[in-house]
Amino acid sequence: MDFGHEIFHYLRHCGCQLNMHTLFIDLQEWQTNNFTYHFCVPTFMLDKLYN
Repeated sequence: MDFGHEIFHYLRHCGCQLNMHTLFIDLQEWQTNNFTYHFCVPTFMLDKLYN
């Protein structure tokens, strides 16, 4: 999970979060967490959780 989380930050996000608005940081973290779930668990298994 940690690897998937950090690799997404590296691949998709740029800049330093120390200078960003908190809402933008929240958006980046939401995007990263969403990617991490799909990266670590196959999508067909996640679909079963949401139904």
